[in-house]
Amino acid sequence: ARDYSVVGCVEPVKGGKTFGHTGAIMLNLTSALEMALFQGKHRHTEQEQFGPVTPSPSQITNFEDFLAAFDQQTTFMVEQSVELNNMLGKSHFEVNALPFLSALTQGTLSSGKDVLEGGATYNSSGVSITGLSEVVDSLCAIKEFGFGNKGYTFPELVAAIRGDWKGHEKLQQKVLCSGTKFGTDSKEAADIADHVIALLHREYQKRDNYRGGKYKVGYWTVTTHAGWGKLTGALPSGRKNGEVLPSGITPVSGKAPDLTSALRFVAHLDSCKITNSHALNLKFTPIPNQGKMISSLAGHIEAYMQMGGMQVQCNIIDRATLEEAQKDPDAHRHLLVRVSGYTAYFTDLNKHMQEEIISRTEYPF
Repeated sequence: ARDYSVVGCVEPVKGGKTFGHTGAIMLNLTSALEMALFQGKHRHTEQEQFGPVTPSPSQITNFEDFLAAFDQQTTFMVEQSVELNNMLGKSHFEVNALPFLSALTQGTLSSGKDVLEGGATYNSSGVSITGLSEVVDSLCAIKEFGFGNKGYTFPELVAAIRGDWKGHEKLQQKVLCSGTKFGTDSKEAADIADHVIALLHREYQKRDNYRGGKYKVGYWTVTTHAGWGKLTGALPSGRKNGEVLPSGITPVSGKAPDLTSALRFVAHLDSCKITNSHALNLKFTPIPNQGKMISSLAGHIEAYMQMGGMQVQCNIIDRATLEEAQKDPDAHRHLLVRVSGYTAYFTDLNKHMQEEIISRTEYPF
């Protein structure tokens, strides 16, 4: 428990004993949601039957049936990602074994195997999930507005996202203003988040990697949430086509305005099912009184950890400064920001990534 290292961003391993490949699979969870909405078809493959055939919106009469369709599509994507990753791993060993790394890793000499054959003492593979809070918010919206007697039907909700909410702005605003969101005090959202995290943990744990180890699920996104957001259509959460997805395990920007509730929500997620760790990204408005600012920040982090939090990282910078840096990069070359498990110069980031950091919820001290 005490003698561990952190790989790359946030992933815990035992140094010298682990060949973990913690970024082996990066999965866009919103794609599983899209396939559940469109009977196993993805909007980028049009009419191609990519996943298993699940019922159409007009055939689904309750939320539990839709959740079952989502579970089925998610399980399919888990299967596909594991199969592909195992093929790549076996091919890598055939083309490029790792004798030097193997000589420095415990377990390989006694087993007589390269690390790519499973020679290390620990042989896990890591999965990184993108879009968790967006999917949870979408599932909450489907339950509330598709099947919750709010004057709308599930087919209407799907029609709204097909048209990128055009002509359905009133419904979109109701969805966006709902209090049933990831990172709030909503028990509904917490239960759905628990269900999704348990599903991913269970399905990945069922499958071995090409080295005989287990797949471990985490929620950190590096910059995939910005890039993949440009490729993701409108969602039932109220999100429009092409908008950036939330980073790591962070709530959707602007949808969890109370800091204490957001910290409590994430801290209470089952860390035993998040074994590849997560990245919780928070942004704070700086104040002139640095003593008060440091004390407040330390207090929030301590409380979060005592509640069961795993990891958190912070930017203490206001929106106006970031927007100014975007307009005049030469004057802000040394402006550092925390992205998602790592730090970068703000002006080096592409525009989509800059916009994501600018749009993050800004909490006051």
